[in-house]
Amino acid sequence: MGSLVDAARNSELGQFYPFTSHARLCFSTARRHWMGEGDALPVSIALLPGGSYSVAYKHDPNKVLLETASADEAVATAVAALQEYLQA
Repeated sequence: MGSLVDAARNSELGQFYPFTSHARLCFSTARRHWMGEGDALPVSIALLPGGSYSVAYKHDPNKVLLETASADEAVATAVAALQEYLQA
């Protein structure tokens, strides 16, 4: 997941707090979202078997936006899906 974390850190997602959940890289608006501080963003990126990535809505992982072998492409898709958060 290292190349995915690097790609996210160097994108607009770098302004959010990363965390993992079930082999998914997720992001939140505050450090301790699980304690009611901030919100988890609705898009996450999963690491798939074989080293590829799946970008999907966090609460509906079956609604896949993209599957790709490129960490940069996965991050770009997540950024595009999160434009409302990034413009705030």
